[in-house]
Amino acid sequence: MKRGFLLLALAIHFSAQAKVIVIEKAVPELPKMEPMLEASPLPHVWRVRSLHEVLETLKAAQKAGNVTEIAAARDWLASNRKQDGDLWEAAVAQARAAKVEWAMRWLQEAARHEACDISEVESEKDFAPLLKHPQWSAVRKDLQECAAKWRASSYIRIVLTLPESHVAGKELPMVVGIHGYGSLPEDFVGDDIQKICDDLAIAVISVSGRGVMARNSFEWTNDISADVAHIFSCLDAVKDHVREQQGQCALIGFSQGGQMALQLLALHPQRFRGAVAMSPGSRHASRLPAILDGAQAMAGKTVFLSWISGEGSGMAKRCREDAALFRKSGAKAVAQAFPGAGHQWPRGYAEFFSLALQVMRWRRMAWWYFLRMPVVQMRWRHGAERWCSSSVSCSLRPNSWCAGMDACAVLRGVLFGPMESLNWIRVC
Repeated sequence: MKRGFLLLALAIHFSAQAKVIVIEKAVPELPKMEPMLEASPLPHVWRVRSLHEVLETLKAAQKAGNVTEIAAARDWLASNRKQDGDLWEAAVAQARAAKVEWAMRWLQEAARHEACDISEVESEKDFAPLLKHPQWSAVRKDLQECAAKWRASSYIRIVLTLPESHVAGKELPMVVGIHGYGSLPEDFVGDDIQKICDDLAIAVISVSGRGVMARNSFEWTNDISADVAHIFSCLDAVKDHVREQQGQCALIGFSQGGQMALQLLALHPQRFRGAVAMSPGSRHASRLPAILDGAQAMAGKTVFLSWISGEGSGMAKRCREDAALFRKSGAKAVAQAFPGAGHQWPRGYAEFFSLALQVMRWRRMAWWYFLRMPVVQMRWRHGAERWCSSSVSCSLRPNSWCAGMDACAVLRGVLFGPMESLNWIRVC
């Protein structure tokens, strides 16, 4: 470990959700900052509001363009909700409301608890008044020192989601969530992930990338062997909470994490059942061709590759080529586009994950994916963000599939759904 760091053997925190566990290791000792202001500027009436009330007020203030109300709402969220990005948004809102010192205060907090890129601050037009403030040089130095501490650290964060009925130490099938470049392990946390864990009786473990950019910003490096060892050490770190059921581990990744998931499966097919790679890509060259090299080593493995239709032909080509590599090595592979624009998760990722995981876990159930996915696709095309609760349950539980199936919807989905590059014979 680097000098000047407070090395914590293991710090375990429990979130508001009973079955989400966060494990932190090697938290760096950050430089002390002289806070611009000590207390929140919110009046008492704001401090007693609920999260729902604040979000509704924020929505109304944004529609009306009321920068003072927006700043107050953002300040409340940064002080109470503390979701990733709240501190940065509070700084932006206070700057727009001409409260320069409050903006600098929230930037200081963002540098410690989220991420704060000094070049982004200085290029953001809303922060122009901050750069003229007499205290800016001191605040700038604080931000730079804090960022340097995070980058030089060996900080690790592991987020584990378990079924509500789980007993510590019990064996469970496990899914490893691998985030994208500059993101964080909490990408694989939330109500949808908890529901998948409950309905499929699995554990989802998400780990931070080995390259630390800030407290809430990580990347995967060009040293794939070290990255793989890092992931395996994180799996070992949760053994007191859950033990991996042998032969029942799968991988899910997005962007750089998607590419990492494919490479990890190719390197260690004996440990993983398969992988889901959403919009896979990397800042580093893909190692898949060299790792697979046409060897028939992937028999019995299942790979799902997806991309967003608006990402362009380059991403589609990459996914199809990766799918072909896995098929050549004996794996079953699906390459599929989802409707949308931009580099992002599919809107109905919960259904996508659950169906793919069922195919991996029960190898003879590929028909389940092809019956359900056209319905899901059609719902996405018509703008549905997610299924109603009963339909989500249906998509997660194979023994109740008839309850939510619409024969006409299935037929329309099969005939007209955007099911790109599905190799039915190879996959089924």
